[in-house]
Amino acid sequence: MNSAAESDPLADLLARPELGERDMALRGDVLARTMPVLRRRRVARRFGVVLACVGCYLAGAVNMQLWDAAGTAEEPRIAHTSAQSRPELKSPGSLEDSSHVGTWQARQAAQLSEQSDYTFQELREAGRDAWRQTRDLETAIRLYAKALEVATPEELAISVDSDDWILMSLKEARSKESHNAGYHDKS
Repeated sequence: MNSAAESDPLADLLARPELGERDMALRGDVLARTMPVLRRRRVARRFGVVLACVGCYLAGAVNMQLWDAAGTAEEPRIAHTSAQSRPELKSPGSLEDSSHVGTWQARQAAQLSEQSDYTFQELREAGRDAWRQTRDLETAIRLYAKALEVATPEELAISVDSDDWILMSLKEARSKESHNAGYHDKS
């Protein structure tokens, strides 16, 4: 049974057949017809990836436009004042009307220099409105600095819920100043 003359039937089936001239021609023909199809599919796949990236970019751009349009439709917040006889801090009309922004800033600075009995909350709200409505960083910082002058120690603590980044930065700088001033006084 282990003779060399006997061959394994499975080995005969799995053996690679000898290819003739006709088989080689068929193989070349199949290869010639298949390669362009494979190239087209590869190019189409790459083009599809590029289109998907462009689509994602455009979807993000449209989303930002819609988000920005929804954000400008908000009703502006106006600082609240108590019933005492002092002028009310008023916010400017619209962002597009830049002629009123300068006069609003001048009027606000004059009000702050004349009267010093505003509360921390009122000055913080006025500073927040100045930043959110007009993006006037100078006026917002001036109002926030005035608010920190009248703030209680509890109000000087940074509040993540009610403070924006400008006020947090000013509170942190004020805290470091007082810490450093105490350090230099001891030496």
